[in-house]
Amino acid sequence: MKKTIIIMAKSNKHSNYCVAGIDVDTGAWIRPISNNIDLEGAVLLSDATYSSGKEIEIFDIVEIEFIKHSPSIAQCENYLYDSGVKWKQIGKCDLDYALKVKGGFDKCDYIFFDNEKLIDNETKLTGSSLLLVPIINPFIFIKTFQKKRIQLNFNYNEESYNYIRISDTSIIQQYQNKSDGLYALGNNRIAVFSLTDKYALSKKYYKMLAQLF
Repeated sequence: MKKTIIIMAKSNKHSNYCVAGIDVDTGAWIRPISNNIDLEGAVLLSDATYSSGKEIEIFDIVEIEFIKHSPSIAQCENYLYDSGVKWKQIGKCDLDYALKVKGGFDKCDYIFFDNEKLIDNETKLTGSSLLLVPIINPFIFIKTFQKKRIQLNFNYNEESYNYIRISDTSIIQQYQNKSDGLYALGNNRIAVFSLTDKYALSKKYYKMLAQLF
């Protein structure tokens, strides 16, 4: 089945990509996944590349051949793509157009159930693992323990969120060489948040900043 999506997130996953987009026909979220079990379904770099050799970019409008809807317990938006068919760019848009296609921001009281940084119980899963929402007063928090952690603090719907993990590669690249501390990102931003599948070691689901606009 062919679907055309607007690419809204292309973030880091096992040195490959986690990709999320908006279906141009329905406004629904679509998360393309591969059949690579070792990479937990991450989109391979080669698959995220057009026949021209150019990688997909945010706000590309892309035609993808999918094999089937393949939801997991936490991620109902997953679709298994056909790795034998190259993705095809058919256009480019901006955030205003994407919001129009989607019908506006996602409406939710919390970023996935509550204002914690993770979900530790399957009963708290909300049925959605992707959100496009406006956030207030975002800060990058950097702290070095055994390795450097780059996380996001922000406010949404009058709730504070702290130490949210970041998979947005542009933010990681921008801040990976900066000193420990807090770095303001401006008063208001728009973000795509993603909920991971269950981590094998911790048995928990983590809230991630997948893309910041």
